[in-house]
Amino acid sequence: MVLYENNVNKSCLDDQIITWPDQKYDGQYYFALALNPIQSVATTIRYPETIYHPEQTPCQKIYLDNPVLRTKRIGYPLLAWAASGFGKVKVLPFVLVALNILGIALAVGACFFICRAFDAPIAYSLMPLLFIGLWMCLFRDLADQLGIALGVTALAFLIRNNLYWFAILGIAAMLTKETVVFILLGGGISYGIQLLRRQRFLKILVAALPFLVYLSWSTIIGWGADSDGTLFKHFDWPFAGMVKGYKLAPLPVFWWGAWIPVAVITLESFVILWKKPAAIKSATGLAFVLNFLFVILMSMAIYEDPFSFARNILPLQYAALLLILEHHKKVHWATIAISLFATLFFIRDTILHP
Repeated sequence: MVLYENNVNKSCLDDQIITWPDQKYDGQYYFALALNPIQSVATTIRYPETIYHPEQTPCQKIYLDNPVLRTKRIGYPLLAWAASGFGKVKVLPFVLVALNILGIALAVGACFFICRAFDAPIAYSLMPLLFIGLWMCLFRDLADQLGIALGVTALAFLIRNNLYWFAILGIAAMLTKETVVFILLGGGISYGIQLLRRQRFLKILVAALPFLVYLSWSTIIGWGADSDGTLFKHFDWPFAGMVKGYKLAPLPVFWWGAWIPVAVITLESFVILWKKPAAIKSATGLAFVLNFLFVILMSMAIYEDPFSFARNILPLQYAALLLILEHHKKVHWATIAISLFATLFFIRDTILHP
């Protein structure tokens, strides 16, 4: 668990929890919410612009840099709160890690069933382990990987025509990390068009539930706030964020090490779309294109830090993998080799030695 001294009352924490003299990484905010997510939701609704919830006790006064944004992502801390015996401080850090490990297992399991559904070799279900962002989430207690795992599992159920589990898991995914939206939206649009042609309007409503629930939740949480302060800050003109971010990156070698594996699997996916244009109409094709557009519009604030964009690009890597599995059945050996080398390098020199 990585917490920072200016964000937390250290005297209230267990001795095993070490704080750092800085203010970084979102994992500490999930820890803060997981102490008492129900109270956090209630106080955020009442005081959406207050970074310290005024009703918290001294031991709960952990700084939330953006209460509205953080509370929207309630899924991960809510699960951690329940699994830790309702917010026990001594147990909570370990539970946050354990949930991310379960998220990794869930993603691999979902990819296993997707491989079987697409008649692709099941060994490719291990490909997510070669995504740098996955390990970043594990080592920094972040929600991205768990949210994507839930989203990919929802898509796996949709591929098997199980719309109701798609809706349930899709809601859980959206309430964990909203950046999974384009994976779900790709499936929702593709299957929604089919349902519209058959005039199955009730099922269209079911397919739309993840998005409707998230919009409702966001409206409730942010009703009293002027803005969550992040919507426009993290977007720019196409590719502008990448160029600006690279120029400011403190470690250009790590920047390229995080970006090249994404570029390679993205290029492989575009080659498939070029050879099979009809693939863009599929759930995986739409998910890939939507995630690609999202990634090229991300701002300098995301791209100047390899840690940040390695996890924010995770949905694109998953979408590219699913597209390849459905329409090509195998991942190119160069993509695997580059991803493996980059991930091992990143773990050794960046995550394990911060």
